[in-house]
Amino acid sequence: MKIIIFRPSSLGEACGVKDHSLELLRQATQQGWTTNIYEFFHDTYPNLNILPKSGEVLVILQFVFFGLHKYGIPWRLVDFCNHIRARPNIKLVVYFHELPQVSGNRLVASFRAYMQWTIASCVGRNADAVVVNQIEEELRLKDRYGRSPFFLPTFSNVGELESFNAMSVRHYDLVVFGTPGRRRRAYEKLGNLTEHCIGGRIIQLIADVGPPIELPEFLESNILIQKYGMCSNKRVSEILADSWAGLFSAPPKQATKSGILAAYCAHGVLPINVEEPISGLPHTDLVPFIYLNGERVDRLEAERIRRHAFDWSRQYPMNEAMVKIVNAAYFSF
Repeated sequence: MKIIIFRPSSLGEACGVKDHSLELLRQATQQGWTTNIYEFFHDTYPNLNILPKSGEVLVILQFVFFGLHKYGIPWRLVDFCNHIRARPNIKLVVYFHELPQVSGNRLVASFRAYMQWTIASCVGRNADAVVVNQIEEELRLKDRYGRSPFFLPTFSNVGELESFNAMSVRHYDLVVFGTPGRRRRAYEKLGNLTEHCIGGRIIQLIADVGPPIELPEFLESNILIQKYGMCSNKRVSEILADSWAGLFSAPPKQATKSGILAAYCAHGVLPINVEEPISGLPHTDLVPFIYLNGERVDRLEAERIRRHAFDWSRQYPMNEAMVKIVNAAYFSF
């Protein structure tokens, strides 16, 4: 079998979708499947001429609205999926990394969301399998075209631990990992706390991992911050394995699309979301993290959640993602 992964080329250097595609490539190669990644630009759709006319082929389309179109309305992808559907030797998997959200100017945003839903429904109907990384998206897509998408939370792009270890052997009290914007937001939220104590553990030493940023002076004068900068995946994994808790920034409804949350869970790091708490989410009982500004938890509860986060990640092992996607394409419908 030949696997072709299409991803948009306009997502920037520090992009989880690019890392996601590379990890799928690695897993497919390990399985002995010939695999290629092709990028395409805004307002175009992938070149159909590169698709084999015979033999078993699986196409994975990494779907990100604003990565595929300047205004977030990639209407040409509908035609592309129609062409794929007409090729009997090809199976198509659409991997939605996001679904429409209404924000900003309500009139413009509502129109864009309507168009995006129309595109998502058309693309979904032409796919042999649809993969989503959020529970809420699974429910909304099912309502749109009557089939249950395959739910697969974003996996860790930096590896995972084989076993869980105790808090006492973790050197860093806190790790802050990710893009500059997300890390700045995390530090701003942390700086607003009057007491730097989380889960009964006083925050004295932080590991900062990612492109260099200017850190708040208040934090640097009160807390020792070890700056690692950009690191290899292996080194990031080692730092996470030596950290007790980690800050991440993700809208609560979209937490399971966060590669940072996935990395924390896979390394036994207590995940702490710096966004404001929202109650009543479909996945509240499924996705294990606490809020920085939420209810205080004691040490025992923090350890319970940290363990639960690790166990939750074991339900979706990184190395099984590609096999699950292939199974979804060939055996789900």
